Amino acid sequence: MDDLIKSLRELIKENSELSLSNLVLSKLDYNFKNLKQGNHLLINTLPKSGTGYLIEIMYKLTGFKKIFPNNEAFPFIQTRDIYLPKLVDLFKEDLIIHGWHFEATHYNLEIIKKFNLKTVFLYRNIFDILPSIRDHVLKTLDKPQNVLLKDMNFDKMDESEQFDFLIEDRIHKNIKLFVWWYKAKYKQNTDIMFVNYNDLVDSTAETIKNICIFYGLNISDNDINQAIQNINSVKQSEQKIHFNKGVKGRGEFLLTGGQKQRIIQIAKRYTSIDFSMIGIS
Repeated sequence: MDDLIKSLRELIKENSELSLSNLVLSKLDYNFKNLKQGNHLLINTLPKSGTGYLIEIMYKLTGFKKIFPNNEAFPFIQTRDIYLPKLVDLFKEDLIIHGWHFEATHYNLEIIKKFNLKTVFLYRNIFDILPSIRDHVLKTLDKPQNVLLKDMNFDKMDESEQFDFLIEDRIHKNIKLFVWWYKAKYKQNTDIMFVNYNDLVDSTAETIKNICIFYGLNISDNDINQAIQNINSVKQSEQKIHFNKGVKGRGEFLLTGGQKQRIIQIAKRYTSIDFSMIGIS
């Protein structure tokens, strides 16, 4: 088995310039058809939509290994593509895969279908996401991904200026991310469960139960309630879980009418997408 995994990893690396080439796919088909694959639960989200909270609850319920599908040789690079050799290495293991806000590109969807990655996509009202992004940026200005914002004295801007900047720098990317996954589900018939952030927060047990059913996990209501209580108590007492409950409707009264209109105009560029799920009617 180890020799097989090693040979597959080398094959994939050798053909990396071809993306997910037909050669690699045919080899995967041939070599994996008689191997038992572990449970692979893929969770991908819009930023600031309760990602860490959901992952920790599912980890508590299942005990599956938590992974980022990235290249461990360059862990600081926030790639938007699934790193295929990692999935090959962990083919037999039960996994909770943190999608890290990657897009539903043709490449990623091929891997999702090839590895039968049952996918949950968390989304949230886009106007509420913006204040949460601002809060997060202000707390992480010393992180490498925000070095340019620190140089721009982002923390010295007034609140409205910060929102103006983030609409162009971050919200456009978030809308594009939603478009990728909306098209994958509703136009390409990919098996994806869309989960509303407000449902996760307001009806946690029911939402987790529905997610477990989608993943094919037979977990009792009692175990779900206990896991939620455990995660909530850890979050409150030790602050080990990065989840700050965002206030529903905060964007409505923090953003100006002009700022909300700019967000709506960005969404209008995508004429075939229904944005009502993220608060744009």
